[in-house]
Amino acid sequence: MFSVAPILGTYFLIGLIFGIAFVTKGCVALEPASKNSGVRVRLLLLPAGVALWPLLLLKWLSSGRTT
Repeated sequence: MFSVAPILGTYFLIGLIFGIAFVTKGCVALEPASKNSGVRVRLLLLPAGVALWPLLLLKWLSSGRTT
């Protein structure tokens, strides 16, 4: 029978990889004011990056900025 667990696991794994990249480089590309944000703020952004990675990836790619 069909199981949702592998699909959710894959989504979470991709999201975790993207989330780490997003909090290190992507949030600055989308919002330059976040350049001086501390580790605590970036840790708060990580769960959102994991959960919303498809939307944030599209926004990051459409922003045209790399850093």
